[in-house]
Amino acid sequence: MFVDVIPEHCNGLLDSAYNYLLSYGYINFGVALAIKDKIPVDPRKGGETVVGAGLAGLAAARQLMLFGFEVTVLEGRKCVGGRVYTKKMEGGNKVATADLGGSVLTGTLGNPLGLLERQLSYTLHKVKDQCPHSIVLMEIP
Repeated sequence: MFVDVIPEHCNGLLDSAYNYLLSYGYINFGVALAIKDKIPVDPRKGGETVVGAGLAGLAAARQLMLFGFEVTVLEGRKCVGGRVYTKKMEGGNKVATADLGGSVLTGTLGNPLGLLERQLSYTLHKVKDQCPHSIVLMEIP
């Protein structure tokens, strides 16, 4: 890595830059399977409660844990995911699923969801630019 080429007297600056980028979520977010370290709890900080186990709630809980808080996540449903929810339907000898939550990701460049999509090897499908029955009221040059 680059640590070998950085002068020793700059290590404090390197640590500060790394901690800043980590704290604000610019680096090391997502679901990388190689990261399995238990995040240490700082007993001086006490506990925090996050309401909702959707994408934002889970991200907030993880960030609080990185800050050293003990975190409890409360969720009203039987499963996590918030608006991202798939319903399994069975009838007779047929089984089908339907996505009932958020399903459109607008813009993947710089979007953390785009990174999650790549890490989990999901396939995104392009939504058509124009709906078949859309009416354009005014063209903007």
